[in-house]
Amino acid sequence: MIGGVVVRTLVFSADEVFAGVLSASLADRCNPVTIGSVQHLLETAERTHPDAVVAHLVPGESRSVIGELASCAPVLVVGPDDEDAMLAAVESGASGYALQGGSLEAISEAAQSVSEGRAVVPPLMLGSLLRAVVRRGRRQRAEQERLTRLTPRERQILDLVVCGKNRKEIARELIISPETARTHIQRIMGKLGLHSRAEVVAFGARGGLDMWGNEE
Repeated sequence: MIGGVVVRTLVFSADEVFAGVLSASLADRCNPVTIGSVQHLLETAERTHPDAVVAHLVPGESRSVIGELASCAPVLVVGPDDEDAMLAAVESGASGYALQGGSLEAISEAAQSVSEGRAVVPPLMLGSLLRAVVRRGRRQRAEQERLTRLTPRERQILDLVVCGKNRKEIARELIISPETARTHIQRIMGKLGLHSRAEVVAFGARGGLDMWGNEE
């Protein structure tokens, strides 16, 4: 609640004019409350757990913000007619995606659907989403196959690298020399087709390690 009023929908846009238009379009359906900053949006969502959050975000900050918001409420992202932007929003945890250039009625209906627990994407972008799901499945199968190339010791070291351990820390934990740890890391990167520690961490973050765990 905010000021004794039950909050059904939080609305945010970096564009104040667009935020006002969004709130006005949602007034008859969703009892909207307009939020003025990303930080305030995150704090309010965590405190009130609204029925939904309608967010028009700057692309560079979308992923982390959407992930945090999605832990508090269903999120409808309002964004451009762009496949990558839509996929990034969905992969980050958004329950729905609406086009910022679409009709206000369509955005309002999407917000209501998301608040009722339904997933929403623009019909013309549904094909892109389905193709992305297929691509992700293929990529996961390929990554799972690469993981089978690792020895048990290499898998153990990979897990430590993904957790942020450096070469010396890995050596201390496994009671091996730093040079041996470095050799293992180089072999791991070679077998996985990776070229840096950053790529190794990203590989783990995409779920590669979880896939191995599910296979055993």
